Amino acid sequence: MKPTHGPLRMLSSIALVLVLVAGAALAAPAPADEAPRQQAVARRGESVDAAIRRTMGDLPFKEAFLRSVFLEINGSAVQPGGKRLVTGATFQVPNASDLRTHLDRVMGVPPPAVQEASSVPAAPAEKRHWVRFP
Repeated sequence: MKPTHGPLRMLSSIALVLVLVAGAALAAPAPADEAPRQQAVARRGESVDAAIRRTMGDLPFKEAFLRSVFLEINGSAVQPGGKRLVTGATFQVPNASDLRTHLDRVMGVPPPAVQEASSVPAAPAEKRHWVRFP
């Protein structure tokens, strides 16, 4: 029997998170042709966690993180109390962009800023009083 929680799995999870964070920090806004979210139908008596395992079970994120992304997107498909899905309700499966956006918010990464024309380098006259090092 092969262990599911080993050093290799932990390293691959850490690497994936670092790639997502670095990609979010360097990436431009998401392209318009990004793949749409997949949709699924809630089964009778299905919990939010069961739906997450069924649709996103192979992702190396903690269930609490996936649950928060799932609930953020599918608030209307969840029964009051936030534990069970409404039977027969169609819900959306979070995609990579949703995970990246939520991770940025959790980690406190500011959204990419759009440069304005006023951010042009200072003119030489403004730099006259700057400290110069050899």
